Amino acid sequence: MAPQVKKAKTAFLYYQTELLSKIRAELGSGASMGDAMTELAARWRALSEEERAKYNKLEKTDRERFAKESAEADAAALAEVEARRQALTVKDGENASSRGARARVDSERAAKEADRERRKQIREAAMDEDEIAEREREKERARKETEERKQRRAEEEEALAKQHRKLDREEAKKASQRLEYLLKQSSIFA
Repeated sequence: MAPQVKKAKTAFLYYQTELLSKIRAELGSGASMGDAMTELAARWRALSEEERAKYNKLEKTDRERFAKESAEADAAALAEVEARRQALTVKDGENASSRGARARVDSERAAKEADRERRKQIREAAMDEDEIAEREREKERARKETEERKQRRAEEEEALAKQHRKLDREEAKKASQRLEYLLKQSSIFA
């Protein structure tokens, strides 16, 4: 965020900073802040142009400082907004899924996969050929079991669907028979 720019001070504020404590001391401890400010304003109005010139010069330099700092702060804020906008736009060679949280998840997944593959290669390097062959047979057996389970499940689902179709046909037949019976009983349809 751009830095906060200190506001420009007026000539009267410079005068107030310089003389307010003196005026309060002159008025004594019983005087209120309002009394001191009234006296300060009266003295300010009584100043000649030559006496005010010192404070006007201070005001002018402070306004210049304020304008300069404001321009710098505006430029910094604009640069920050532009940097944020650039960070949010998709660049060449990127797509929306290769950025932000999705990119982090993808990179973590790739790192885990690479680590898993590296550990597998280390394990296999430490094994002899008989152990590797045994592992391959075990993997093949597990794959076949999975295939058999899938096939049994598919057969069971097909048998169940066949049974449902048969029940649906029987229900439709019964509904048709009931309708036919009712039509025969009614004199309206005779």
